[in-house]
Order: sequence, then structure tokens, then C-alpha cells
Amino acid sequence: MNSKQPLSGGNSPAREIRISPKQIFWILTGIALLLAAASLYCQYLTYFKHADLTKTIALWDVDTELSLPSIYSVFLLFIDCLLLALITMVKKKEKAALLGTWIFLTVGFLFLTFDEGACIHEKLMTPVRQQLGDDLPSYFYFTWVIPALVAIIFLGFLFLKFLKNLTTKARIGFILSAAVYLGGALGMELIGGSFASEHGLENFNFNLLSTIEESLEMVGASLFARTLLTYISDTYSGLRLRFNSAGPR
Repeated sequence: MNSKQPLSGGNSPAREIRISPKQIFWILTGIALLLAAASLYCQYLTYFKHADLTKTIALWDVDTELSLPSIYSVFLLFIDCLLLALITMVKKKEKAALLGTWIFLTVGFLFLTFDEGACIHEKLMTPVRQQLGDDLPSYFYFTWVIPALVAIIFLGFLFLKFLKNLTTKARIGFILSAAVYLGGALGMELIGGSFASEHGLENFNFNLLSTIEESLEMVGASLFARTLLTYISDTYSGLRLRFNSAGPR
């Protein structure tokens, strides 16, 4: 990221700030992996060195609400939501095809942002278990994954036309970032659930699986931010944001 000229006040000519999607991706991903490493190190000290890190764990644990990694996960999803909202506003001005899908994506990521912070999906576990009983395969230990899998399959078919309408580069970016994110959010949750049903939650190996899960989610969200920034760059190379303190004229 670099600026051609320093910003100044008055009626000076417009300044240009250049953003490299690749650079942004590596910055976001680097922060995510550092947070995940810090979380895992705290777990290592707790289980192998028997250190009392109760307060430290609350700050660094990837699987704890309001910890630094969980707050960062919310931040990443919110960045994706803002980028989707920007694209949606442009699509609306263009009266583009499939505008409804862009709106749906924006609202969907807004929900994911709130869900990541409030763990809304976990509140599904009790009612799902009550409906399906306790004789479920060990992979469904965290029962919220069952409605989530149904929703993902449904949305996959729903988005086929949308994906075909994208450029090849954007389509690959959308699919790859979704695969990485869902590989963590659902794939690792299935594996972690199977492990937890056998060995419980309070052990280093389960925390290792949770760290991998959250890391994949953060990398997937970072990759999606890169995909959206690249899409904006390729599709709207002349796009400019204008901030006017005096309001619209």
C-alpha cells in the first residue's frame, strides 16, 4: 500500500492511494497466523508446563469469546462485508444483473460478522439435539453443523448461476476462499467433534484442532478480501470514493 502524494487540506487536487490486494492478503494472514500461534503456545504452556494462564488464555485463546483472535476474526468478516457492500452499491448504480445475489452476500456476511462475535450458531445445538436425539455419529457432536451443512448445499446450488457470471479469476477466488473458510468452519468442526466425543474438550489435542479450525477461517476470510479487492481492481479500475463533509450538492 502506498500513496503517491501526501494528503493536504483545502482545494488541492485529488490524491491517489494505491492498495495491493496481494499485500493486504499477506498482512491480514500474517496477523491471523501470529494470533493463532500465540493461542497455541498458551495452550502448550498450560497442558505441558502446567502454567497457570487463566487470564492469559482468556486474552489469546482462539476458541474464547472476546479474545484477541476472536475479535480479529470479526474484523476480517466485517472487512469482507464492507467490500461486498461497496461492490453492491456500484452494481445498483449500474442496474447490473444478479444484483440480488450481491445484496444477499452482503447481508450474509453481515450476519456472519455478528455470528462470529456472538456465537449464534452454537445456540442451535440444543434444539437440534432435541429433534434428532443423542444417537448421532460422533462427527455431529457439535450438532449445529447439521443445519449448516444443509444450508451450504442449498446455497451452493443457488450460487451456481452467480459463479458462472463471474470472470474466471474471480470465480476461482470465490471458490477457493469459500473452500478454505468452510474447511475450517465445518470440516475441522466435524473432525473436532469426533475427537471431542472420544476425548473431551479439555486437552491439548482438541485445542490444536480448534486452532487449525480458526486459522483456516481467518485465512479464508483474508483470501476473500483479496478476491474482492482484485475484483474491484479488475472490474472498476476507475472507481473513486469521494468524501464530502458539506454533504451532497
